[in-house]
Amino acid sequence: MGEREGNKTGLIFAAILTVQTLGMFLTDGIHSVIAPLTSLMTFVCFGIMLAEKVFGNFRGSESPGTALAEFGKDHEFWIVAGGSIVALLNLFLIGSNKGAFLTAADVLLMTYLVKDFFPDEKIRFYVCALYSALLIWWYCTVRWYFNFNMTGFVFMLTAVFSILLMEVVKKTHEGFEWLSFVQLIQFVVAFLLCLLYHSRCVMAGVLILGLLYLMMPLIASKKALRILLVFFATVGSLLFTLMYMLMDRLDINITFLYKDILSGRQDIWKELWEAFLQMPLTGIGSSYQMKSFFMFEVHNGLFDILAVHGIIVFCCVIYLLIKRLYEVLTAFSVCSGDDMWYNYRRICASAVFAILFTSFFENFFINSPYLLLLMVLMSGMKMKEK
Repeated sequence: MGEREGNKTGLIFAAILTVQTLGMFLTDGIHSVIAPLTSLMTFVCFGIMLAEKVFGNFRGSESPGTALAEFGKDHEFWIVAGGSIVALLNLFLIGSNKGAFLTAADVLLMTYLVKDFFPDEKIRFYVCALYSALLIWWYCTVRWYFNFNMTGFVFMLTAVFSILLMEVVKKTHEGFEWLSFVQLIQFVVAFLLCLLYHSRCVMAGVLILGLLYLMMPLIASKKALRILLVFFATVGSLLFTLMYMLMDRLDINITFLYKDILSGRQDIWKELWEAFLQMPLTGIGSSYQMKSFFMFEVHNGLFDILAVHGIIVFCCVIYLLIKRLYEVLTAFSVCSGDDMWYNYRRICASAVFAILFTSFFENFFINSPYLLLLMVLMSGMKMKEK
């Protein structure tokens, strides 16, 4: 992809991210209008990026035949295409809502496209500034009409990107080293706000963010620890649901923030596991009528893909996601402390895994701009030296 085409794609990415951010997080009235359209917006954004990648390869090749041959060797593309087609076919076979296709396709496309995602530094700075401005808006106005975990998630996202913005300012302007203290305060405030809103899963995500930041140099330096962290962030998501079901069976419960840990999700996950095991290849679709909850909501990002779309689509997603996450850790492992953007990369790598952890308890995969922001953070390993 040429520089000009890359800049165009970056602008489109930023524009769609802005619409999703303002539509989802400004007011409840706007949220109710924009939310049903965000998965489609993400799909359109990724479709444009995919088209630029495909046509860019053809334009840069000596002959169409050579470009086609090289493209045919891209096994990841065929995994994305195959997984998306199977997801759509499954929904037709079981007579489910076809809109669920967008969730699986968006995750597949994100994990494929992020490896060649090189946003301009101006675009990256803009994303950080956008969420820092949103942080001010949310700090000034109480958002009680959003559910607790969604509210906590916004506080976590705004904290991460405002901390990254301060990191950029520190590295590009002299005399701003004192912002390190402000970054620490921002992290603590984000945790306290999640505590105030009783957003337990995001509060845990913020704590994991801090813990991973402290341990990231050690984790990245050891292959075994890199593998363990990637396993925890992916397969661990499914094991988390099974752990809750086991706790329920053993009658192990804890009251935390005025609410039982076993607050009903264990019943949802038990029902969905039983339904999925009856239809493991096609999945149960998103039109499945829940008995343990008043609406269809899986409350777990990767389990949603497995239960709704079946094991074939899930394997496509989990393969690409594991590969991308391991690449993030490997890229950080070769960074030097002398690297100008070392700390920026360290924050990004930690945030990727911390944000994925929040999807263990809430299906943020279906809430845009989750995937677009993950792309920005995962591409943080590609910051260029000035």
